[in-house]
Amino acid sequence: MYTNEGLVVFAKRALAEKWGYVWGTFGKVLTPDEFAAKVRQYPQGVGNYFDFIKNNWVGRRTVDCVGLIKAYYWDTGVNYAGASDASADSMLDIATIKGSIATMPDIPGLCVCKPGHIGVYIGEGKVIEAHGTVFGVIETPLKGGTPWTNWCKCPYINYTSTTPSKPSTSPKGSAESPSALLQRALNAGGFKNNDGHSLIIDGDLGINSMEALSRVALGPGSVNPVIGWFQTMVHIGIDNNYANPNTPPHYRETYDAVGRQQMNKHLNNDYVIGKNTLLSCL
Repeated sequence: MYTNEGLVVFAKRALAEKWGYVWGTFGKVLTPDEFAAKVRQYPQGVGNYFDFIKNNWVGRRTVDCVGLIKAYYWDTGVNYAGASDASADSMLDIATIKGSIATMPDIPGLCVCKPGHIGVYIGEGKVIEAHGTVFGVIETPLKGGTPWTNWCKCPYINYTSTTPSKPSTSPKGSAESPSALLQRALNAGGFKNNDGHSLIIDGDLGINSMEALSRVALGPGSVNPVIGWFQTMVHIGIDNNYANPNTPPHYRETYDAVGRQQMNKHLNNDYVIGKNTLLSCL
């Protein structure tokens, strides 16, 4: 029987084993053949990160955000069932017990959601999520991390325990706080300090981080993990891609979000994701 306690144990295993993130995967070891198939299936979402995935995730277990949950009740693909093959958004839609994040009970094994993304609440104010290609499976704070909007009980497992978890004692500036995730994105995006060094992931946006931030200037047409961090912070779909504004409306989300953020924070409305625009999201 698949239970909420079992889901928590499984998510902690994926975290401890440092599983990677690849779109469309659910816990199997990523072989070269499977990687090639995913590149063909998702030429942008996987193909745009070909070198990174090849160098970091091939030969390791990988998931995408909802794949972390499906990997549990599918036994990492052994018991695949099309009837329970839900996306992050449809998992929330199908769930019969759910609500806004402000109403979430403190029950380990609940799913936490935002449009296009889902994670596993493990108790003590912590979430384990497959955060994105350059991040893999990580632990983040429930509050102050990924901006979750909803919670639900996964419709494909049983909730056998509703015991609240203990209050979190984790420091607010944890290694996976929004500022730490920004540092991680800067490293993955190739932005270094003045000495040419990558940043230490500590959540402290000191002089080295500011030097790296000063090099960021991502306009329409750019593809970079820092764009994915911005997309996370302004609650839109995460694809690390800043589409040109002459694309269909569905792909204008980032362009419009940059404009709104700059106007709301009284910044230069140049539609370029740079240091000040990024800092205004914190």
